[in-house]
Amino acid sequence: MILARLLLLLLLPLSACVVLPVPLGEGHISAGREVSQESQGTLLVGATTRAEVLVRLGEPSAVWDDAGVVVYDWDRVQWLLVWVVGGAGRGAIGGMELPVHHMLLLQFDAAGILQRAEHAERPPGVGYGAFLRSWAAKGNGRP
Repeated sequence: MILARLLLLLLLPLSACVVLPVPLGEGHISAGREVSQESQGTLLVGATTRAEVLVRLGEPSAVWDDAGVVVYDWDRVQWLLVWVVGGAGRGAIGGMELPVHHMLLLQFDAAGILQRAEHAERPPGVGYGAFLRSWAAKGNGRP
């Protein structure tokens, strides 16, 4: 935040608006519980059962029983958008996190055997339900 305050002081005499994307490296999880690549690698299509998934990964974020879909989701913030507005001896500074919406989507057959497993990023502006329906349709619904 020292850099942001310095920018504010430099911009105060000017009439300006500056927006800076600031990378946060690995970032942090802002919502949900991340499912690690290692944990995802233990899920075997055609072999892993729904019960085994629940034991390994815990309770899912969402369940869509009609389509046999189980979802684990989390948000990872890797960018901060900092804005500075100045003019006439006054100014303001602020920022907002830009999360990436991650989803581990799992689809099971009627016997509870994993048929499909994908990690996906839900684009900004696309609703949870719409994304889920689109994903299930690409797999031709229930396997």
